[in-house]
Amino acid sequence: MSPHINPLIFWLASAISLALHVWTPSLVIFTQYLSTFAHEAGHCVTAEALSVDCTSFKVFPNGSGMVTVRVNDQTKDILITAAGLLAPPVFAMFMLILSRAFNASAFALLLLAVTLAVTAMVVTNHQFTRMIAFGFAIIFGLTALIANDHVRSLISMLIAVEFGVNGLLSSFSYGFAGEAHIGNGQVLLSDTGQMAAATGASVFVIGSILAAINLLMLYLALSLSTPIGRERR
Repeated sequence: MSPHINPLIFWLASAISLALHVWTPSLVIFTQYLSTFAHEAGHCVTAEALSVDCTSFKVFPNGSGMVTVRVNDQTKDILITAAGLLAPPVFAMFMLILSRAFNASAFALLLLAVTLAVTAMVVTNHQFTRMIAFGFAIIFGLTALIANDHVRSLISMLIAVEFGVNGLLSSFSYGFAGEAHIGNGQVLLSDTGQMAAATGASVFVIGSILAAINLLMLYLALSLSTPIGRERR
């Protein structure tokens, strides 16, 4: 690890995340927007990779989200659905490895900012989603460009931890629910509900499998992001 980055910054970011969820849960909605963005991006990116059109991308003020895809293949449908639930820990792994292992928090924040900005300009025409995406893109871009190393590292690792925590909490709540209450007032089948309907398995079984994968991915994120370059005796 670069000598000017304190390895305790990761644990400080984790403590801040814990404090947010325990004492100021109303503020968690802002990191929930990011996790929902990652979740919906997982659906859309996977759909496009499988040559399926993603025609709508929305994040709502209550922290929920929705994408619309045109798919007639059951296997593709299952893969696209599962990708959304697994996207937040993938984002967590990406942010942690860059920030914690390679001391590249500025690059991680810039890449996240560009991704959000592109989503706002190209992928979605939903006003609230654009506002949130542009707002975070500006904050992360400025942090990457003008903040010092310690602040960049703290912000980048806090985002990574929140991706992981929100993804995990979602797996153990939304992941076991057959229905989802969307911010536009609709009640639809949840992702696990859709997968259960497609495979014939119960929501509990699908939710358990996805929660286990989520935990495994978070473990890998922590393992793979172990700081490199430490002196050894």
